[in-house]
Amino acid sequence: MELHGFPPAEGESAVGGVFIKQRCEKTMPERALTVETHFLRKPGQHDVDPDTHEYTQGAFDSWTRFELFDPNYPKP
Repeated sequence: MELHGFPPAEGESAVGGVFIKQRCEKTMPERALTVETHFLRKPGQHDVDPDTHEYTQGAFDSWTRFELFDPNYPKP
């Protein structure tokens, strides 16, 4: 299994002190598995609105992608 953690790109930042940007891969003869996770603020997203100084609910990027493939399946 290979776990790759990635540093913040320009303008990306942590959410509540937590920054996750990683990809985990495992390949076996019968399957190839990938899990990618992001939990971060993208450029322009803030926890507090810079104009109104109010808390901005939901201003972050949070997702996980799971892929499972048969590495022996012939490509078209």
